[in-house]
Amino acid sequence: MAIDFTLSAQQRALQQAARGFARTVLTKVRPTIAAFAKPEDRFFATRPFYAEMANNGFVHALVPEAFGGQGLS
Repeated sequence: MAIDFTLSAQQRALQQAARGFARTVLTKVRPTIAAFAKPEDRFFATRPFYAEMANNGFVHALVPEAFGGQGLS
């Protein structure tokens, strides 16, 4: 029996949104953290990117619906 790997319309929309977010936001992470020598400073420099990711709904996608997320993982 073959497995159908065709994405639903909702999955395709999420895929496109994630690609757009990666192109416009995540490409700025490396240049931002390059200015910091200490790993902990680099970690804290990523906080605005994480916040933007959360504001765009990507963090909620990983959380089960029972806990207030979108349950997409």
